[in-house]
Formats: sequence, structure tokens, C-alpha cells
Amino acid sequence: MTITTREVSHVTIVDITGRITLGDETGKLRDTIHQLIEQGKKKIVLNLAHVDYIDSSGVGELVSSYTTVRNAGGELKLLNQKSSRRPLRHQALHRLRHQRRRIHRRKILRLLLRQVNINDVGDLLHSVILSETSA
Repeated sequence: MTITTREVSHVTIVDITGRITLGDETGKLRDTIHQLIEQGKKKIVLNLAHVDYIDSSGVGELVSSYTTVRNAGGELKLLNQKSSRRPLRHQALHRLRHQRRRIHRRKILRLLLRQVNINDVGDLLHSVILSETSA
């Protein structure tokens, strides 16, 4: 991940390229934000146009950066979030729906298994074996 900063009309734009993931990347972003605050920069924009991927630690660092800037009396904004990335709220809803579908399928399977008795399963297997041997 590379980070460059530039000034436009009293606003500091932080251009980020690459991935924001656990490890050196989140540390690098944290250090950049702290340096900007120490320099008295109060209006900061994170340009995410060239960010390919953000993991949960990266999201946590973005939230931490927002809090740090806010506590210092400044503002932090995100810019150019790629349209191919779903907003975090939509990702969470998608995960929840997927889990609900899996749970629903399991419940249906359990109900079906309760309704089928052992003799039915044996008869079914017997008919499958007979059809395979006669073919």
C-alpha cells in the first residue's frame, strides 16, 4: 500500500493505493493520520479510488482514524469509494440473509428426516440398488 498526501484549498487529501489490511498497511494509515493531526491538519479526505480491498481490520482502522480526527476537532471524509464495492451495511445484510437461508434449509432437512421412517429409507435404498443391477 502506498500513501501520498497533497493540499487542495486548506484540505489535506490522502491518496491511498493498494489494499488496507491487517499489518503494515493499517499501521501506515494510522501513522499518517497521527502525523497530519500533529501538523495541525483539521480537514482530511481519504481518497480510496485506487484501493482494491479493505479487510475488517482496514475498516476498523478507518473508523479509528475518523474518531482520532474528530477528537482532535477535525473532519475526516471518504472519497471515491468504488461502485463495485458494496457499502458495508449491504455486505452485513447479505451475510445475514445467507445465514438465514442456511438455517432455513437445515430446519427443512430436519423436518423431512423426522417424517421419513427407517423402513421408507430402506425401501428407497432397496429400489435404487435393484434399478442399478437391472440396468
